Amino acid sequence: MALRWMTYEPHTYVRVTDRVVYRWIQAWRQGGGALASVVELRETKALAGIVEVSIAPHGAILGFIFSRSYWRVGYAAEAVKAVIDVAFESFHVWRVWATCATENEPSRPVLEKCRLEVEGTLRRWVVSPLVSPIPRDSFCVAITKEEWLTQGSLPRGSIENPVLTPHNPSTALTQ
Repeated sequence: MALRWMTYEPHTYVRVTDRVVYRWIQAWRQGGGALASVVELRETKALAGIVEVSIAPHGAILGFIFSRSYWRVGYAAEAVKAVIDVAFESFHVWRVWATCATENEPSRPVLEKCRLEVEGTLRRWVVSPLVSPIPRDSFCVAITKEEWLTQGSLPRGSIENPVLTPHNPSTALTQ
C-alpha cells in the first residue's frame, strides 16, 4: 500500500481532499508550502502519482506517492528527477533531500536512481499512522548542488508516457 508510509491517514471524502489542496494552493501563493505536481499518463490521462517539493531558504524537501499499478516502471524516478532539476535550476537551492522509512522497499530504488545518497538514519523520526503509533526510523537522503552540477542534470526522457504537470489552481475545487 503506497499510503502506508505517509504521515497522514487516507482521506475518506473528496471534500477533505479538496480542502487540503485548496490550503496547499493558498500557501504556495503566499510564498510557502509545497509545489505539488501531478504525474499523469499522456495517452490515457490516468493519474500515476504526485511529486511535491517544499522550497526552503537553502534546500528543497521532496516527497512522492504513486499508485501501486505504476510502481517499478520508471514513472516515479522520471518525475522525481524532473523536480530535482527544477529545484536546482529555478529555485537555486543548495541541496534537495528527502526521508524514506527504512522499511520502505519500493521507494529506495527510486531515490537511488535519482542519485540521492543516504546521509544517515533519523531514529524515531516520524509516525506513519497506518503502520504504528510509534515513531519509526527513516533514512535521510540528499543530493547537493555540487553533486548535481558535477554529474550534470539527471538523465530523463527514457520513458515516453509521463507528463509532469503543476497542479492547476483554477480547477482544484471543480473536479
